[in-house]
Amino acid sequence: TGKPFPPAPNLFTKWVYHNDVDGIYLTTNTTSTDAYLKTALTKLNEQFSRCEAEYVDASGGAKIWTSTGGTCPISTLCFRVWIKTTGTSLYPDDAAACP
Repeated sequence: TGKPFPPAPNLFTKWVYHNDVDGIYLTTNTTSTDAYLKTALTKLNEQFSRCEAEYVDASGGAKIWTSTGGTCPISTLCFRVWIKTTGTSLYPDDAAACP
């Protein structure tokens, strides 16, 4: 549509745009320990299908979230929104790829 994405929410990093073998997606993350962030990200994630968006809680340790080796760093909450996915798009703790 030619419209830019809105700024990242307070407490989060700026959106980062990725274009790789997994497809095209945007990510943002936070190291904030605000008690409501996990609940908010879980609810946000539920608004999308499995292959449209992804919330990753890496508070217990870094998690690889793409087949190209990208990670959600340790002690970080990450959110990814897909613009276009390919069959190689993998999710943490999930061996199945998006179609």
